Amino acid sequence: MLTGVGALLFNVVAGLFMLGPLLPDMAQDLGTSVPLLAQLVTFSAVPWSATGLLVGPLSDIYGRRPLLLLGAALAGAGALGTAVSDSFVVLAGFRILVGIGSGMIPPTAMALIGDTFPQEKKARATGFFVAMPGTANLVGVPLLAVLGDLMGWRASFVAVGLFLLLSGAAFFFLSPSLPGTRSSSVGYTARLRRVLSLRLSLKLLAMAILLQGVYGILLIFFPPFLREVYGLTASQVALPVSLFALGTIVGGLLGGRVAGHRNRLNRSATILLGILAFALATFLLEAGLWPSVAMAAILMLGLRIAFTVMLTLGNDAGGLSRGTLMGLLVAGNQGGVVVGMSLGGLLVAQWGYGMLGFMCGASVIGASILFRFALTEKAISMSDRYFSETAPTGK
Repeated sequence: MLTGVGALLFNVVAGLFMLGPLLPDMAQDLGTSVPLLAQLVTFSAVPWSATGLLVGPLSDIYGRRPLLLLGAALAGAGALGTAVSDSFVVLAGFRILVGIGSGMIPPTAMALIGDTFPQEKKARATGFFVAMPGTANLVGVPLLAVLGDLMGWRASFVAVGLFLLLSGAAFFFLSPSLPGTRSSSVGYTARLRRVLSLRLSLKLLAMAILLQGVYGILLIFFPPFLREVYGLTASQVALPVSLFALGTIVGGLLGGRVAGHRNRLNRSATILLGILAFALATFLLEAGLWPSVAMAAILMLGLRIAFTVMLTLGNDAGGLSRGTLMGLLVAGNQGGVVVGMSLGGLLVAQWGYGMLGFMCGASVIGASILFRFALTEKAISMSDRYFSETAPTGK
């Protein structure tokens, strides 16, 4: 089961971020500009975030399996449609479809992990899940870029579409029945209201936004920072970025160990304080190419450890509304990336890259405070019991 949802997540992440290296060829073929086509990322990311929030209650009510299969089918069809598109408008429509389908998979898959694995294995399964997007960026996106060079950009989208459909089909046949917490005793809107009314949900949401804000800053601004400060070309920056991206994979796997520890809240707070100096220094100091890459990798490592713990807490607290809570956190994840990218762009435009260090540092401190003072294991346990109780059905 874990391999199946991992394959789905790998493909949807690769399908989202593969646009970057293919944009010049797409622009030339379609007779448009790279900046215009770059907006296609937004056409996928926004519905991804919204769908994650909206689909969570549906997976609680109707089960995880139908939503995962539907998400794979929609994302695969959107990728295949992208491959045959001949205008920006048609491309935008299919990228929206990709975003809707892709958005169904992460919250549903995370909830399925919470349903399936016992407490002692749930944290490590979550770490594997968190490591998968980094693997997709490190392995999947470069392979799709090479395929685009060899056979044209349309072939890359055909490959992603077919892989998504095949992954969905394999999941269908290999997982004929799944354990779960399907419950129709609480209606759709009532379930959303219950999750949003709980302070713990909002604390976890704030943590997701803070952690993912820094993550978005690193993904978007660290490569151009290296190019501008150290005079690298686009091809020369590929290896340093790949090495720093390893922090996302290792951080997810190590985060699974931390998330399974009985003192996980204090350990996460301590880890975040431990990377505070790197959060400040990555963009403030011009210490040399490889020292900069090392600092960014350590920062990313700590962020993904804390992120894994945060997702595990959400799974532990969700009860019969686990899918709804995970959908809220996935929406917060995407929202945090957008906030980090947008606010970071304003700071760089006004004051340069150095200001990103202060923004990253403030976010890391905020997340550490939440871990240390705002969350308790007792509150997690009480939330799980609260969400496992029935309530009047909402409409």
